[in-house]
Amino acid sequence: LDSESEKVVQDALDKVVALKRRTTIIIAHRLSTIRKADKICVVNGGKIAEQGTHQQLVQLNGIYAGLVASASSASRDIFDTLKHQCDCAPRAVSMGEYVASPRAASGLVTGFAKESDYLLKEPSYVINLDGHKTAPSSTEARTDQKATSSLWGSTFTLTNTILGSGTLAVPFAIASSGWLLGNAIMLAIALITRYSVQLLLSASDRAGQNCAKTYESLGHFAMGAAGTRLAEFTFIFGGFGTLVSYLIFTTDLCAAVLSVGAKDKWMITVFTVIAVVFPLSLSRRIGKLWLSSVLAILSIGYVVAFVFVAFLSVYNEDGGVIASGVQAVRLDPGSVYTVTLLISAFACHNTALPVYEELKDRSLAKMNRAVVGAVGVAFVLYEIIALCGYLQFGADTKDNILLNFSPEYVQKHQSIALPLLAGQLCMALALLLTTPIAMWPFRSCVLSVYLRVKNGVQTPSHEASYKEYAGVTVLSLALILLCSIFVPSVKIPLSIVGSVSGSLLIFIMPALFFLLQSPGPLLTREHTGPLLMIATGIVVGVLGLSLTLYKLAHEYF
Repeated sequence: LDSESEKVVQDALDKVVALKRRTTIIIAHRLSTIRKADKICVVNGGKIAEQGTHQQLVQLNGIYAGLVASASSASRDIFDTLKHQCDCAPRAVSMGEYVASPRAASGLVTGFAKESDYLLKEPSYVINLDGHKTAPSSTEARTDQKATSSLWGSTFTLTNTILGSGTLAVPFAIASSGWLLGNAIMLAIALITRYSVQLLLSASDRAGQNCAKTYESLGHFAMGAAGTRLAEFTFIFGGFGTLVSYLIFTTDLCAAVLSVGAKDKWMITVFTVIAVVFPLSLSRRIGKLWLSSVLAILSIGYVVAFVFVAFLSVYNEDGGVIASGVQAVRLDPGSVYTVTLLISAFACHNTALPVYEELKDRSLAKMNRAVVGAVGVAFVLYEIIALCGYLQFGADTKDNILLNFSPEYVQKHQSIALPLLAGQLCMALALLLTTPIAMWPFRSCVLSVYLRVKNGVQTPSHEASYKEYAGVTVLSLALILLCSIFVPSVKIPLSIVGSVSGSLLIFIMPALFFLLQSPGPLLTREHTGPLLMIATGIVVGVLGLSLTLYKLAHEYF
């Protein structure tokens, strides 16, 4: 916008403020995101030079058409424009794909230092140049067209997000604190997860129906650039640890099936990464990998059923005797694994906002039912595998419950040999095929950071060239491969991720986003819960990481 056009916009804003109407104006959208707008206005010299739909303006062969032509031959430059009835979300987001928030884009326009003052918590109207208000019915209609997911579908998606490789480590988490204390902690974390997701969704609603559809954009809306950086750090750090744990789980399971010794396991890791993970990770269309997600859920369900049936079978064979070393309460430095591993096991916040966006006839109450259903299903499955695994193996429970079924154990109970083999193969294959999916949010954040450093402005990861995309994939997998080979136990990355990223993702960030968008004083009864969440998150993060490092130092050094 030139200086005269800036004055037109500022005058319109002044009129709105004088009328005390809640209004949001969005400027400086990327050219590629404007094409579905109901009306596009090109302002030049303080006057509307062109207006119409994308197709109409292209056929007009004027200023807008020239910008479209230049954008197709160069990188997608920022198109400074004022748009009526605008859609705040640049594009649909899937599997954690990073998209710069609307406020990040608007901040690129100079001459609007006070623009953020008009980005109110609940935008009701988008202004026209003549100052009259326009109801956002068309925006709501477009949102409703995207919202096609049922309550059951949303519940399944969230359940799929929660359940993962951490399921195999839940028995070890319970064994670290005893069956009574461990279950109390698991119930507390399940309830906290439900509450923190509610805070996250409430913060999203306060930001506006269409203005915060990803964790990163909500962070930027609430905290500016600091919120974006915090979200990026959380996803990069957490994603790296999760990917390392996936490869460790896969390697251990394949080694158990193939009877490969500990010294040669690294060859399995290298082969699986080169032959399977790397080729699948090069695809830029995540929709092709949906089958892996379904396979992972089925495999986890089978493993839980297998551990349950194996426990009942062995329990009856042994005359109702449980394993030695089973305790109701156990308190020592190793008890920290219960908290950190279970925090990782229940996290579903990275997909909560996209799922909320796609929920048909969405409301906070309806989404809460989906969250309660997903957390409830995960809690029941965790309860079954945790108690059955711990009561069956006692103090010898390993951080991968399937590794407890050793060749000696199978020789003693030969009836479980084939079901165990099927469980190990299914779980190994599921985790192997899920690794490329887990790469998406991690790589997207890394690409966003790289492109911001390269271009000097916040740039969505999908704008990276294929060479940049492949280069980041290769470097990331190389680092993940090295760590998975040299890290001796899967509980190390899972515990560190739970204490650092988990405390940020579950405790601190949802409460912080909620508080920053809450009117009135900070110290009120309504804010007691979020303030306690922030304090608890800091304690869990600092204490959890300290005890984890202390425990690891004594175990391995």
